[in-house]
Amino acid sequence: MIFDLFLNIVEALMIGLFLKSFSERSDARVWLITAVYTVISFGYVTAFNNYGWNESLMPFLDVALSYLMLSMITEKKALAKLVIACLPNIVISSVSIPVTILLSVLLYHSIDYASLAQNHYYLLAAVTMPARALVFWFVSYRIRHMKIILKDRQYIVFLILLVISNIMFTSLSVLIFSDTFSGVDISITAVCIVIMVVLLFVIATEFSGQNQMEERQSLEIAMLENQISTNQKTLAVQEDLYKLRHDLKHFINTFSNEESDDPEIRRIVSEYKDRYQKTVIPYHSPSSAVNYVLTLKKQEAIERGVDFDATINIPSPIPMEDADLYLLLSNLLDNAIQHIGIRRKISVEIISLEDRLSFRVINSADIKVLDSNNSIKYRPSEKHGYGIMTVRTLLSKYGGTLYLDQDDEYFAALAYIPLIEGHITHDA
Repeated sequence: MIFDLFLNIVEALMIGLFLKSFSERSDARVWLITAVYTVISFGYVTAFNNYGWNESLMPFLDVALSYLMLSMITEKKALAKLVIACLPNIVISSVSIPVTILLSVLLYHSIDYASLAQNHYYLLAAVTMPARALVFWFVSYRIRHMKIILKDRQYIVFLILLVISNIMFTSLSVLIFSDTFSGVDISITAVCIVIMVVLLFVIATEFSGQNQMEERQSLEIAMLENQISTNQKTLAVQEDLYKLRHDLKHFINTFSNEESDDPEIRRIVSEYKDRYQKTVIPYHSPSSAVNYVLTLKKQEAIERGVDFDATINIPSPIPMEDADLYLLLSNLLDNAIQHIGIRRKISVEIISLEDRLSFRVINSADIKVLDSNNSIKYRPSEKHGYGIMTVRTLLSKYGGTLYLDQDDEYFAALAYIPLIEGHITHDA
């Protein structure tokens, strides 16, 4: 009895730590919630075991309690939390069944759970519990380091797959642990296997297309990283040009204020004054990446007859990889320039708030590019919308969020990246 209670508390603690690993924080509040979860989980599992309650309700209670804990410790989307909440039961079953079969076959040369539990209960527990801990750690590690960003549709497919897996494991458990080979349980298991194969095919097809897009994005990042040193040199040259431009301004003004009877001198002064006024002043901020991209895109916008203004108030420096920052800003501004409306105006705001870094790009727009859910309308034939997809992928790396909005005159893209004590949160 005491050993069973010990196993229950260890299992509850194991699941609690597994769920805690998905929290973005590790403060006292998170640890307190983990401890409360462990006590509650241990309490109701022990009650079910001691009072003989209907254990078919336990999986639902497990998922509900896990989801409640995740809702209190993480900001992940609801579907992601629901998928994670379903994992503990799957992990426990996927370890218990193979270990039971393996030990039973090794000791009795057949599947005999009753004899195994009666004669080798401590051995079974000694093998099962460490194996569960190892699998919990592995699953947590793989999910937390997974770079693929799932859509809601893919989360739903995964959720269905987990539910089917749980039904299949339940049927297998009845077959193995009760030593009753029911035709119903065998049929349920077979049907679940078929459904799982179909769902796995659907997931593989989804990921194939997504991997192709990520490979294209990786190539863009690699190209940008190779350009960083060149861009730094370009920025240095632009600094020199800025100083020369400042001196030239005073020189031209001096000539403009003096009367000259020579028409050639007046023509040259007028020509250089016009060129001077059309020259883009390089931006100055703590981030060379921001300076370069804004200066380059402003020049491109002016050449297209677009009014471009920017407001910058950022930390020194931005705690974000230069290649990611180049790609983030370039895609936001390319999207604005390429889909500019008849009013031909772009407004950029990059500011550091108390707890987040904000990138706001607003451009005049005539064509509706958002659907009823405020999501971009992707048109592969025109490669429209892929810049926004790249932005979402980059933001997810830093735990950021992208909001899109549009009215009859303007399209707005607002990107937030959370800051913790002045540093950007980075999801490895």
